[in-house]
Amino acid sequence: MKKCLAAALLCAALLSGCMSLPITADRAAAVEPVHMAQPSGPDDARVTVVREGGILGAVNPMSIYIESLLVAALSPAEKTTVYVRPGGRFVMARMGYLDTAELIDIKPKSEIVLYVSSVMGKGLSISKGE
Repeated sequence: MKKCLAAALLCAALLSGCMSLPITADRAAAVEPVHMAQPSGPDDARVTVVREGGILGAVNPMSIYIESLLVAALSPAEKTTVYVRPGGRFVMARMGYLDTAELIDIKPKSEIVLYVSSVMGKGLSISKGE
């Protein structure tokens, strides 16, 4: 009986590691963006993209694209901050064969935080933070 309980607890612990672990933008490690590191105009919005923690895909970098332009490759619990022109902009996250994209409405001079998470069996998702 004790062996069954121990095995069940071990399985639960391993499976919980296959999900993203929420992390706040202020606790994520900063990564310099490849593109869009500086504002290109006075109305540009400041967009921070945070990859949540966890071990799912931990060995694979997650590529972040804005309007098809690679802006950063993030490991778990990392973030990058870019400057984006206002308007509807596609933000895409790709990790291995998984990818997702969201159309984000960027307001002039705004500050936006986007969280990218991965969940086993469901793929990637992008959500807007507070």
